[in-house]
Amino acid sequence: MLSASSSTVFDCTARDERGRRKTLRLTAGSRNAAFKAMKRQGLFPVDARAVAEAAEASTGSLSDALPAKTTGAMVARLATLIERGIGAERAFMILSRDTDARLSKAAQAIRNALREGDKLADAMRHAGRIDDATTLALVSAGEASGALAEGLREADRLLSGRAKSRRALVSNLIYPMILSLVAFASISLVMLVIVPQFKPMLSGREDTIPAMGRMVFAVSDGFAVAAPWLGVTAIVMVILLTMRARQGRLGATFSGIIDRVPGIARSAREARVALLLRVLGTLMAKDVQIDRALKIAAGSAGDPELTAKLSDAGSRILRGEPIADTFFAVSLAPPAAIELIRAGEETGDLAPMLQRAADDIEETANARMQQILALCEPALILIIGLVIGVSLYALFTAISAVNAVDL
Repeated sequence: MLSASSSTVFDCTARDERGRRKTLRLTAGSRNAAFKAMKRQGLFPVDARAVAEAAEASTGSLSDALPAKTTGAMVARLATLIERGIGAERAFMILSRDTDARLSKAAQAIRNALREGDKLADAMRHAGRIDDATTLALVSAGEASGALAEGLREADRLLSGRAKSRRALVSNLIYPMILSLVAFASISLVMLVIVPQFKPMLSGREDTIPAMGRMVFAVSDGFAVAAPWLGVTAIVMVILLTMRARQGRLGATFSGIIDRVPGIARSAREARVALLLRVLGTLMAKDVQIDRALKIAAGSAGDPELTAKLSDAGSRILRGEPIADTFFAVSLAPPAAIELIRAGEETGDLAPMLQRAADDIEETANARMQQILALCEPALILIIGLVIGVSLYALFTAISAVNAVDL
């Protein structure tokens, strides 16, 4: 309980005589004193929270951005409810009863903000901690045009497409990743268990062992030294991945890993370019100006290089340069996609052509990914066979060399 004799800083919320929401910070001896201070200013108090209490609340479960999976589920269900004629406030009341704790708390927070007069896009951004710029822009455009359900459905389509692309990318890599782990485990077994068993037989006769045999024994010693560190690293990775999974960000973690894999990174980047063009097409179809659409796309790109290119493109377009020429100048898209965008710009059908260019880029990226994965699997099997074969050959030649000396 706050003492009445001490002064406390309160973050206050109130309504003026026209019903507009006001936020202000007051110093008072108690919460009741803060309410009285607001009344003296001609305001109608709504809430007063001590700054320490507000800070504690802001570090709760909604302090972090809502995970993409939870955002997608919320937007999809909200679109369905709005399409059925249910008002936004009631729709969020329904969503607040969801069994998903994060979705439920976010929906309740958004509902409270709506009841205080916030616009839906602002409530989703600030109260719901939804940070997807494209979703917020489509919701805002839907609110302004009176087509909220349509805007939410478009946001749902984009979020679903993004999640589907990420799942496809990760699922395509699961088998090669498992095969890589099996390869590493097989090689470790040979180096840590099988090779050391031959050392007592060859002890004191190292000078008679061929170079390949000595190399295999040296690699085995290296594995033995590194094994504890590799074990600790594996445990730490499992813990970190478990934590990311509980936060709903395991997919983003895998995407970050994929971005560092040669060959696959290029396909992943092309998939992001396709998504950006799709976002631009969707926003422009909702009559969002190209400069604002580029800013929104830049905010949701998730790639510093693409963000920089989009920012550069926005500056050029504001100077009057054609969109296709600008995208070509900053190397934002492949030449074939640039030509489609140019055709759309000349015919006045830019939004559909951006979508078509996105489809073409995505198809090319998927085809390249499949080619890389088709080569990875036999390559890994070949590596396992070569390492095990070379190791066994080196061991047997070492034994043969020692036996020849004994004879």
